[in-house]
Amino acid sequence: MDSLAGQISATREGASVASVVIADDDNLLAAQFAEALAQNGIAGSIVGDWPSLLRQVAGSTPDAIVVGQALAGMNVLNQLPELRGKTRAPIILLLSQRAEIDRIVALELGADDCLVKPISGSELAARIRAHLRRSRHPGEHHAPRQHHAAPAAAVPEPAPTHGWRLEVSQRLLRRPDGEIVRLTATEFDFLALLARTPGEPVSREALTRTLQGREHQPSDRSLDSMVYQIRRKLGRRRGGECIVAIRNRGYSFVGFPEG
Repeated sequence: MDSLAGQISATREGASVASVVIADDDNLLAAQFAEALAQNGIAGSIVGDWPSLLRQVAGSTPDAIVVGQALAGMNVLNQLPELRGKTRAPIILLLSQRAEIDRIVALELGADDCLVKPISGSELAARIRAHLRRSRHPGEHHAPRQHHAAPAAAVPEPAPTHGWRLEVSQRLLRRPDGEIVRLTATEFDFLALLARTPGEPVSREALTRTLQGREHQPSDRSLDSMVYQIRRKLGRRRGGECIVAIRNRGYSFVGFPEG
């Protein structure tokens, strides 16, 4: 879609109009968002792919940017540093799932807010208004951040250990020989969450809420099963040394073993 296609403007007498770029490949959803923003005195310009978004940002100075995590078949998460380097406007990322690791990575790479689809146009408008209040009246909240392109080090990735690499931004685990370990999405999220705080236990309750979106039950053995599968895929000895169970406290990542 052309970067100006679907543009919806809204004005209020005697008031300036905020402008927001909406980047999503769901045209109907983007139009609904734009209509909701228009009803709140905000002009929304719809784009449907990443190059159009970059052109729109380069050619104007939007007050905020709303972008879907999946945009024309691309995972926007990995591209956020490029966008962050081109604008100081608040970036609101619309995530497709509730995985905590995606929110963490998005915020580290430059997003100012993350919402999980489905989301109503009214809630989106309220979030944008809140960000606009902060940016226009920073003294009431905090000084505005100086935004720069996030370096690779901003990604919360553990340092390579004995040649093993947990590449959070790419959602990959590589063995010392470079071979990729085939983990499911949930297994990767589990490992990445533990690796954020090596040596510190993460409770079963927190892991269940974050990974599965529900409360942990004492009889639930799904986490034990997941740990078994991860250890098996890493190699039984290696996996056992990597993830340890701590009685009554949960699981802890102690680093990838040598060999």
